[in-house]
Amino acid sequence: MIIDLNHVSKSFEGNPVLEDISAHLDFKSCAILGPSGSGKSTLLRILGGLLPVDDGTVDLNGQRLDTSEKALIDHRRKIGFVFQSNGLFPHLSALQNITLPLIQVHGYSETEANSLAMTYLKRFNLEAQAQQSPVTLSGGQQQRIAIIRAVVHKPSMILLDEPTSALDPDLSVEVLEMLKELIQEGLHVILVTHHLGFAKNVCEHMMFIDDKKILEFGYSKELFAQPKSTEWKQFLAKMNEFE
Repeated sequence: MIIDLNHVSKSFEGNPVLEDISAHLDFKSCAILGPSGSGKSTLLRILGGLLPVDDGTVDLNGQRLDTSEKALIDHRRKIGFVFQSNGLFPHLSALQNITLPLIQVHGYSETEANSLAMTYLKRFNLEAQAQQSPVTLSGGQQQRIAIIRAVVHKPSMILLDEPTSALDPDLSVEVLEMLKELIQEGLHVILVTHHLGFAKNVCEHMMFIDDKKILEFGYSKELFAQPKSTEWKQFLAKMNEFE
């Protein structure tokens, strides 16, 4: 996946969140790290076509991201999204949460959608939970169902915004193990996370955002071993203080 950001800026109610960002990003999997409020989630939503930029342009694999509503709808269909809140429909079963977008958005027949969804549920040991409603599932199971829903239609990439932030450590591991397997299979992933070990050891690349700018981008292991910017050094020191 190649992403070119060209003088991208974004503000909310006059408050700048991203300022004049230009970067050439070439990666398979990328973790985005940075302090709270640094613009990580905003950048993720821009890449997914959920937020328009105020200034600048975004190119994905050499194609300019068209900001017309019709083009953005088409773009979103090609992307998988997973957010902090799993976003599952509470009145539907786990299986139905996966099949509904396949049928309504991607044009699968009900038989095809059910077969594909069950294949993924079996693969990730969630077959027994297929007919359960989200409220009866653990937080880890809910988030894993949300990830299946995001990847089952074979998106060009999947965007995840702190998918384990609301989970206990043991449930976080369930989700991270699932993501690790998908990344190792070649799924293009951009992940906003606070898990330094996952960013370093699983994601091929990492990005550090602070003060409305991308301050670091490169191979994860290299940037963890040899931080360049003062801000990244300080952030690492804070995050590692209680490890």
